[in-house]
Amino acid sequence: MRNPTQSETKESIIRIPYRDFQMNPNQVVFYDPNNTSVISSFIEQNLDEIKGWFDELDYEFCYIPDICKQMTSEQIRYLFPNWDGIVDMLGNDLLKSWLADNNKTIGAGFLRLDDGLRRTFKHFPLVSLAKQSWENQLSLYEPFLLERYNVHDHIRFSIAPPRDEDGLYSVYEKKLSFADENFSERSIDDEISRIVEQLHKEGVEEFVLRCMVPVEEKLSRIVITPKYEIALPDYGGKSIEMSPLPKAVFLLFLKHPEGIYFKDLVDYKDELRGIYEKITNRTSAKVVDDSIDKVTDPTQNAINEKCSRIREAFVKQMDERLAKNYCITGWRGSAKRITLPPHMVEWQCEL
Repeated sequence: MRNPTQSETKESIIRIPYRDFQMNPNQVVFYDPNNTSVISSFIEQNLDEIKGWFDELDYEFCYIPDICKQMTSEQIRYLFPNWDGIVDMLGNDLLKSWLADNNKTIGAGFLRLDDGLRRTFKHFPLVSLAKQSWENQLSLYEPFLLERYNVHDHIRFSIAPPRDEDGLYSVYEKKLSFADENFSERSIDDEISRIVEQLHKEGVEEFVLRCMVPVEEKLSRIVITPKYEIALPDYGGKSIEMSPLPKAVFLLFLKHPEGIYFKDLVDYKDELRGIYEKITNRTSAKVVDDSIDKVTDPTQNAINEKCSRIREAFVKQMDERLAKNYCITGWRGSAKRITLPPHMVEWQCEL
């Protein structure tokens, strides 16, 4: 029997309408419409060698049953803090029900991203090993892997503070806008980044993890205890640890769901001092005053540093998609606030 040539073996374009299927450009996933088959058994038995072959081409090979086995409870709980301990083990037919109607008949093969918008995917069909050797099929696939699409960067805009009649910022406005202009929702230190990198999953792995866990992603209530501890009762009693000043800033913004403009922080100086004095062991009035003066001064960066410490405390415990609801966020030039609905906040202390 004559083996097919490269010109006879083509990738076809398919669609997977399911919006949460976010394959990364450097990933190739094995798909099989059957839960078990000769091809999938062969791949499982030779998985390390096959991963190495793809790795040499700068691709990550994704074999869904193996991804399920590699997931740790810590990784699952990071994405789903409300996880009840139950998981569904998945097969290579995971995507079958989510394929577009006109693609539901495709056979076993490799899937990879087709465009930067993550809407279409390329499918390379595999045939029976009795008809064509595995090595020959990989050699036919290699030229396709070496052809990569171009991803164009998107232009991003930010809102600038208002300008004066001459189109220039006044010295006073520049000073007041310093903290606001330097505000970032993404700032995080290297140590926390390393922790998050170990727990966070992207692309096919995140999709598989979400399919493995039969619970709905949800926000937890937040409880401020009589000792000013920050507890998340619906996330297995997670406790969020912060040093006193970031915690005081967090509690201030939590008390004001309407939001606070950084340029107006000086108006909240007495309130913030009162919160800080209740949760800190420092007795020196000068130390307290100096700390509060810095963090409420919009011409300095102290408020941004405290917002970063708050974000780090939450993203250390849960995925960014959930953590952002508990962090101080907002556009430049707008009021900053914590978006968690006020009815989900329980105060067990007096501030």
